[in-house]
Amino acid sequence: RLLRRIRRSAPEMRWRKRSKWVKKGSEEERQKERARKAELSRIVAQVAAGDVERLERLGRESREACDEVLEESGRREGDGGPLLWSFEAQGLVTKFVPWLTGAERAYLHGAAAERRLFHWSSRTGRERHITVSAAAPAGEALRGEDDESEEERPQASFARKVDTRRYRCEPARHPALEVVELLARNPPPRRATESPRRATESPRPAAQLVETVEALEALGREVATEREVGVDLEVDTEKSYDGLACVLQLSTRSRDFVVDALAVHDDIPRVLGPIFADARILKIFHAAESTDVPSLHRDFDVFVTNLFDTQRAAICLMGRVGLVPLLQRLSVVDADTAARHAALKERYQTADWLRRPMTADQLEYAAMDSRFLIPLKDALLDALTSPHGLTPAPGDDDDFWGDDADLSEHTLPCDDDDLPIPDDDPWQDDEATAIRQAWALSQRACLKLWRPRPHPDAAYEADKCFKRERRNFSTVQTALFAALFTWRDDLARTLDLSPNFVCPGYCLVAIVKAMPTTLDDLAIAFFPYPRHVRRRALQIIHLVQAVLDRNATRDEPRESPFPIDELAVLAAVYRDARPHTRPSTAHPRGCLLRASRTSS
Repeated sequence: RLLRRIRRSAPEMRWRKRSKWVKKGSEEERQKERARKAELSRIVAQVAAGDVERLERLGRESREACDEVLEESGRREGDGGPLLWSFEAQGLVTKFVPWLTGAERAYLHGAAAERRLFHWSSRTGRERHITVSAAAPAGEALRGEDDESEEERPQASFARKVDTRRYRCEPARHPALEVVELLARNPPPRRATESPRRATESPRPAAQLVETVEALEALGREVATEREVGVDLEVDTEKSYDGLACVLQLSTRSRDFVVDALAVHDDIPRVLGPIFADARILKIFHAAESTDVPSLHRDFDVFVTNLFDTQRAAICLMGRVGLVPLLQRLSVVDADTAARHAALKERYQTADWLRRPMTADQLEYAAMDSRFLIPLKDALLDALTSPHGLTPAPGDDDDFWGDDADLSEHTLPCDDDDLPIPDDDPWQDDEATAIRQAWALSQRACLKLWRPRPHPDAAYEADKCFKRERRNFSTVQTALFAALFTWRDDLARTLDLSPNFVCPGYCLVAIVKAMPTTLDDLAIAFFPYPRHVRRRALQIIHLVQAVLDRNATRDEPRESPFPIDELAVLAAVYRDARPHTRPSTAHPRGCLLRASRTSS
C-alpha cells in the first residue's frame, strides 16, 4: 500500500526492476540522444568508407559549432554543460572530444567494432579521448595506459595468506553461534545507552594512526575497557583475488583510531580478535555483512559477536539510506560536516588504499566513517522507540528499499508465539516489532562469514555481462564465453588479482562477439587491452580457435520441441485468448499442450 501511494504521489517517477526510482526522460531529450547516436554512426560509416574530404569538412564544421556554443555559454571544454561533440579527421584517423557521455562512448566503440574499424581510448590528464581508425594503431598507442611493471603486493609478506585455489564449500561455523542466537532474541533494555547528542558538539582530538605493534597493543588495552565501539574497514578489491582489508577504523565516544592493517596485519588477530569476540562490547557497523564481517574473517580469522548494524536498523525504520544522508537526517551531524564527509566519500571511497603513505584527507575520511557510528546508533534506537518514528522518503536514496528489501531470508520470526517475551518486557508496545527486527538482523550479520568463490564452470552464468547478452549469444558464443571466463578466473587466482582487474566483463563480451582469430581481429574487438590480456593475447587467439574447432557443427538453428501442426494449434489458442487476460492464465500450458496434441 505504501508503494502504491508513493507511485500515485510521484507521477513523474518510474518504477523499474530491482527497486530503482528513476526520472522519466522527456521525449525531446530522447530524440536528441537518438540524433546524436545517429550522427556518431554516420561519422563512423564515413571512416569505414574512406571519404577523407567529407570527414575533414564535417570535422571543421563540428569544431566551429562547438566553439560557438561554448563561447556563448562561457564554459570551457572540461566544464560540462550542454552535451556537445566534435572530432578531428586527419587522414582516416578520427579523434573524438573527451566530453562524450558514457553511453555515447560505448555506442561509438560498438559502432566501430561492427564496421571492423580499430578503436581505442587514450587519456590526457583527466580527459579521455576516443580514436577510430581504419588502420592499426601506432606502436605508441598500442602499449595502452597501464604498461608499468608488475607491482609487488603486500599480501606476499603476510604470515597468514588466503588460499586463492579454494573453491566454494560449506560455510564456516561461528564459534559463538549459541551466543549470537541468544543475543538476537534478547534486545537490550530500552534506556541502556546514553541519550544521543550531536556528534560535533564536543571537540575530539585528531585520529591516531596506528602503524606499530606497540601502538596496536595500547589501542587494544584502551578499547577493551569500552562498552561500545564503532568499526569500519577500507578494503581493496582489485589487487587481490578475494579482496584485502587495508585500513581498520575504531572509534569510541571520545577517540578515533585508524589502524594500518598492512603494517600490523599479523598482529591484529592476537590483539583485536578477543575484543571482537567479547559479547560484552557492542560493535557498531554500517552495512556489516556486505564487506566488513567477511573481510575480518577472511584476512584475520576474526569472528564478531554482539553487533549492531545501523544500515539494518535504518531499513526497518525508513528504507535503505546512505550513511551520510542518514547522519544528516537524524541530526547526528550538521550540514557542514555532512558536506565535508560526502565530498571525502566521493573522492576516497574507491581510492587505492594499498598506496602508502596515506594522505591527510584519506585519514580524515577513514576516521569520519567510524566516528559517528555510536551517536548514530543512539539516534536510531530513539527513532525506533519514538511514538512517531520516521516515514519512508523515496528521494533520500536512488536505491530506495534496495536489493536487500526482502528481509525474509535473514529475518527472525517476530510473532509473539515464536519469540518468547517475558511479561515484564520493556519492548511490549507498538514499536516492539521494529526494534526487535533491527536487533535480530544486526546480530545475524555476525554469521555472514567469508566463503571462497565458486568454480567458474558454475559461476559464469551468474556474470552480469553474460546475463545481459546471453539472449544474443549463439551456442558457440556461449561456449566461448564460458571458456574465456574459466581462463580469466584461473589467471586471476594465479596472480592473486581481481578477475575484473585482469579482464573486465565487457571486454570478454567484446571478444565473444568478434571471435578473433588474429591479433588484428582482437585489436578491433577491444582496445586498449588490459595489461594481462595484452601480455597473453596469443593465448586468447588459441582459445578462440580451439572453441571454434570443437563446436564447428553445433552453431545451427535450434529445432522446436513441438511439431509444426502442434505449433499451429498453439498459435490459434493464444490468438483466441481474451485480450485483457494473459494467455498463460486463460489457458494453462498443460491444457494448451494436450489440446494441440488432441487436435493433431
